[in-house]
Amino acid sequence: MRAHGFTAGLSSSIQWHFERRYQQILTLAYDFSPALSLGSRLIWQVEGINIYFALRRSGYAGTDFFIILGDPNASEFKQRLVAKVIRAF
Repeated sequence: MRAHGFTAGLSSSIQWHFERRYQQILTLAYDFSPALSLGSRLIWQVEGINIYFALRRSGYAGTDFFIILGDPNASEFKQRLVAKVIRAF
């Protein structure tokens, strides 16, 4: 769903491989401008609930800047703040 720069999505999956696994993901994003956005993802799993936030600044000669609060790959929220720069060349 997208309206006025705001995007939301919800997905759910069940995996059956030796055991049954469930995962639900809620994704929210807001585009302040074509070059600046704030996104978040909430993940429910058997192991716990994780959330993280990411601020993205992009569109400058192939360079993207991110500030990420939390750990996107953790099973629960981690107090972590990371700055990330991606440059295409």
